[in-house]
Amino acid sequence: MAGLRAVDLFCGAGGFALGLKRAGFEIVKSLDFNLAALAVHSANLEEIPRGLLPTLPIIPPWRSKKRPPLRGRLSEHRRVVQHADLMDILSHGPEMATIRPDIIVGGPPCQPYSRAGPQRGDGDWRSALTEAFAIMIACGRPRYFVMENVPELTKSHAYKRVVEMFRALGYGLTETAVDASLYGAAQGRNRWICAGALNDSDGWLLEYLEQYASVRHLTVADELGSAFGATLEDIVIPGRARVTEVQPKTADRKFAREGGHTRLKDRDVQIALRSLPTDRFYFCRPGGAQTPNVRVIRDPSPTVTGKSTGGVGKDYEPRPVDWIDLRKLPQPTFEEFSRLCGFPTDWKWDVPGYRTAVNFSTLLTSASPTQTEIKQMLGNAVAPPLAECIGRAIADHSLARVPTSRSSKCLREGTGDRALHESRDFEVPTAYSDWLKAHRLFKRPKDLSQELSNLRRAKREVAARGLASTRDELAALDRVLQVALAPLNDGMRSSLRRALRDFADWEDQDNARKAELTSQRKARKRDREYGEADAWVQAQLQAEELEARQAQRPLKLGRSKAG
Repeated sequence: MAGLRAVDLFCGAGGFALGLKRAGFEIVKSLDFNLAALAVHSANLEEIPRGLLPTLPIIPPWRSKKRPPLRGRLSEHRRVVQHADLMDILSHGPEMATIRPDIIVGGPPCQPYSRAGPQRGDGDWRSALTEAFAIMIACGRPRYFVMENVPELTKSHAYKRVVEMFRALGYGLTETAVDASLYGAAQGRNRWICAGALNDSDGWLLEYLEQYASVRHLTVADELGSAFGATLEDIVIPGRARVTEVQPKTADRKFAREGGHTRLKDRDVQIALRSLPTDRFYFCRPGGAQTPNVRVIRDPSPTVTGKSTGGVGKDYEPRPVDWIDLRKLPQPTFEEFSRLCGFPTDWKWDVPGYRTAVNFSTLLTSASPTQTEIKQMLGNAVAPPLAECIGRAIADHSLARVPTSRSSKCLREGTGDRALHESRDFEVPTAYSDWLKAHRLFKRPKDLSQELSNLRRAKREVAARGLASTRDELAALDRVLQVALAPLNDGMRSSLRRALRDFADWEDQDNARKAELTSQRKARKRDREYGEADAWVQAQLQAEELEARQAQRPLKLGRSKAG
């Protein structure tokens, strides 16, 4: 197929670009602010030639004293791999409008929203880059776009604003959370995907993406082999009883200080006690105080961050109450962590010869990225298998291919019960059947049964999109009839559309009736409350009037018998 032309914003080390390349896309531009990540990106992707990184000192033009700020001068930005500050929309927006790519992808910085950080959200200056991504979409007007980030992004005002921008631009949106372990990577990395298609209905990508999802999660054992790790007997401390929970700390918190930050935790003990006899364990540095260190290879790896590759630490020693020695747990090497994230074994991380700017004035030359930079690149990278699945799903949509059933195209086929993943038939409300009999005048029970069968099928075809109302599903069904159900004859397609439209009409009437009943109920309650208040007021007025009459009544003095 002819490859779609893609621009990768916030490209990092190239995880998204690698996945799109495998899916047949042509990467025409990759932008990022991190020079070390750009060096890794350029060295590994064949379609982006080496040597395109700038050899002269990189001083952003708006900070230069030798010339005025550049605005929209495309001659400054011809490199395929480009060092860019995407906050400078006036420099990169015109270029994006000139390139006019078919698709723009990118993951704006997740640090403002990630649970692994302080979660400053909209108060973090980097949150503005989320809106910068949307402005680049407005400039380039691609047919498709994909924005990737952590699920916590959806709670921010920045995300709500960009969604409004996307809709104003005419994009139909697919907003969904995806787990990389279901799309070819042995890492339980949950990410939020907001994908747009110009002049399409919402939920357009779900049915295409679903076909590439595995029926089970890819595990560490699948990637690193079933012999990786250690058994429970290998890591227990001889002579110590297996306690069912971590003992409480002493008053002076002595146990908390031993071994520094790394120590056996309650979750570690629970995992060990619930393990199977055949389970094998490994060590993975956690992201929080309650996150376990002990992991089982029959599960996917936890989300890999820049700190995941750190070991137990040289100062660690088991506490007197511990019965598991964390030092005996094997830990994946950096190359194995890279494989768990979905990168190929020959991916080059240690790339020599790049320059980085410090404070935009002092240049620091480094022979290769530091280990900290490399680990952070891996933690920030989009899993290439997930990116490939997204790319293939979008390519299928662009070619109007008919989506197939789940896992028939899965890149790394899993096993499991497919029945658990099959969608259930829509349950038709009894009131709707009565409405059909009264308004559509079906003469035979067979006609009514066929109408309800058409409704269930129409609902099933659009169920994966997760739309809020039947009216939205009716708009999406037109697209499904053009693509997925194109082989059907005109009569059957018309019947499906009519069945869903009739149900939408009934649903509108039913909602209006319920709203009217609710309004009447509220009115009666209001009248009752006002009536009770009026009765109380009337009683008070009567009491005050009685008191006034009694006060105005003249005093009658009786005569004494003596008088």
